[in-house]
Amino acid sequence: AYTGFRLANGSSGCSGRVEVAVRGTWGSVCASEWDLPDAHVLCRQLGCGRAFSVPPGGSFGSGEGPLRPDALGCSGSERHLGECPVAVLGKPPCAPGNA
Repeated sequence: AYTGFRLANGSSGCSGRVEVAVRGTWGSVCASEWDLPDAHVLCRQLGCGRAFSVPPGGSFGSGEGPLRPDALGCSGSERHLGECPVAVLGKPPCAPGNA
């Protein structure tokens, strides 16, 4: 289970590469499985209002730590990402630069 969420390398606290923590280790979420409903939930969780767009993978750099090959199945109405179902994609993980 995820223990934290944050945006990194963006121009503000409400933009950037999506990173998640698992047992204290931060890693990036696979961009190919990240969609606007997921972004709406994270923006709401961070106090940023609604998400407007999901930039393509690599827009905010590749980041450190492991790439999480998981897909969040948010509907967009959840209060925080911890309420969203998570599908573990397993192999293959997303390509480098797709965070």
